[in-house]
Amino acid sequence: MKSLTPFFQYWRSTLTRDREIVDAVVAPAHWGPSAELRAALRDWPGVHYWVAGDGDGRLMLVRLLGRPQPERWWLHTLLFLATFVTMWMAGA
Repeated sequence: MKSLTPFFQYWRSTLTRDREIVDAVVAPAHWGPSAELRAALRDWPGVHYWVAGDGDGRLMLVRLLGRPQPERWWLHTLLFLATFVTMWMAGA
């Protein structure tokens, strides 16, 4: 995969549990986008989209880093029950 950094004026990369999110401002020479940037975006292994209304040339890139972890529904249930019991006891 070709690096996208030569096309950016500046960027910020954030890692979550299973994703990398790159928030970038594209150099004015590549707005539109240029043919080189278009080719590099085709090779990007995730999704990308242009952010409208937040300045010209703002690009978001998102890609998966690994297999997503399953949702821990047991934890949601436990927290709901704890909230319900404490609210019930406070109201009594």
